[in-house]
Amino acid sequence: LLLFNAGNDQIAFTLCPPVAAAGWEIVVDTGHPGALPHTAPGRSGDSLLAEGAEVTMSGHSVVVLQAAG
Repeated sequence: LLLFNAGNDQIAFTLCPPVAAAGWEIVVDTGHPGALPHTAPGRSGDSLLAEGAEVTMSGHSVVVLQAAG
């Protein structure tokens, strides 16, 4: 799943249900370079995000998620 924020402001995306998986795992978050995706600011220590979870993105960023679990 690819999320794009081309605007200047933060935006929140609500995740859809993953197909044949327990949740989503953040693989890349360009809004937090150098940080592990699940330890980036505003992220919990749990790297698996469930259906309906919100992902808040900074401006001009991309988030790549993969189905996991």
